Amino acid sequence: MMTITASFVQILICTIYSYAATAPTANFTANRTSGNVLLSVSFTDTSTGSPISWSWTFGDGGTSTLQNPSHQYTDAGIYTVALTATNSSGSNTKTITNYITVSAAQSGITTFFSEGFENSSYTGRGWYDGYGPGIDATTYRSGSSGTHSGKMHWAVGSSKPDDGSGHQIGAMRMKFTASDSMYVSLWVKFSSNFVGSQVSYQPHLFMTMTNAETSDYQGPAFTHTLLYIEENGGRPRLALGDPANINTSYGTPSVSSPNLCSTTENRAVNGGNGICDGEGTGFQLYPNGDGTYSNGRSFDASQIYFSDSIGSYYKGDWHHCEIFIQMNTVSGGKGNKDGILQWYYDGVKIIEYTDLIIRTNQHATMKFNQFLIAPWIDSSPADQTMWIDDLTVSSARPVDTSPPIDTTPPNTPTGVNIQIIQ
Repeated sequence: MMTITASFVQILICTIYSYAATAPTANFTANRTSGNVLLSVSFTDTSTGSPISWSWTFGDGGTSTLQNPSHQYTDAGIYTVALTATNSSGSNTKTITNYITVSAAQSGITTFFSEGFENSSYTGRGWYDGYGPGIDATTYRSGSSGTHSGKMHWAVGSSKPDDGSGHQIGAMRMKFTASDSMYVSLWVKFSSNFVGSQVSYQPHLFMTMTNAETSDYQGPAFTHTLLYIEENGGRPRLALGDPANINTSYGTPSVSSPNLCSTTENRAVNGGNGICDGEGTGFQLYPNGDGTYSNGRSFDASQIYFSDSIGSYYKGDWHHCEIFIQMNTVSGGKGNKDGILQWYYDGVKIIEYTDLIIRTNQHATMKFNQFLIAPWIDSSPADQTMWIDDLTVSSARPVDTSPPIDTTPPNTPTGVNIQIIQ
């Protein structure tokens, strides 16, 4: 019979503790390792040893303490990436030299303007018509070339957010060279208690207008075409409206009637005269009380991407949002179903339509030429804050020539004979 002594138990416990109490072994992968400027890369921690904290450096000055961060490279170059993984017993660092290769911007793309929110001298950079976001020196995107962000704070019951200096933010505009296509790249972050509007519409955040308007100060509520960039309940949303195009000469309009799709090109395409491309949800049409109407239709992501839960979609982290819209062609006196609308979230496409009618022959040369920071909630249900950083508006999205790594496991082999030799 074996006798277990106290010293033996002590040695056994120390051995087990010594085995368990070891520093992690850091390691990581990336979903892509090359591409053009504005390359978004998602990194995945594959460290062993149960780390409890992470410290990343991306080679361009950017850092992160998330376990699985995303990072955007804004300059061409070759970058070394390092991860330090830590647990209660120590740290370990994995460095991959020259891991990310970023090529120069794609030729043929025109950058209309960029905004880093480094100071409040907005008018000196071409903005006009309203107060812009407040400048926050303590909250900004890791990896940004600057050290500030734009801050928009709603008090309970407010419609417009404030800039922290007593000014309400609203309809600050930038006019740019008219273009058939427009690409918007920006980073957003929300306070942990951000709840938006808590109704099925709003908050309005950003808008774009067109050269069909005769005034640079045209109000966004009644335009020939307006794109809304927003979120609702954490779900990214794009919406289109063209109330100034609604044709009332064929009868009182409703969302889908009178259906003028085959009758005339002098019509609206986002509700009131028929939905001629059959796309969209959340249709709206209501009278303004002066004989005119307002309309709109939505294009929502399939799930919530600004989540209350900490993780890849946590609203309290910075996320890269890219929106692309391209006018449909017009030929033979008729608008074709080939307009494009897209939203990329941290480099992943979450909204895509390629068969839209955005303009008709009524405004065959209508192009995008104005961007608005125009946040609005009818009545904010919470004291809540949103930050934005590194805004760029250009003519097209840079093409990533390196597709994401295929992580799909191979099919289980069939017809294989296994012989075991002992």
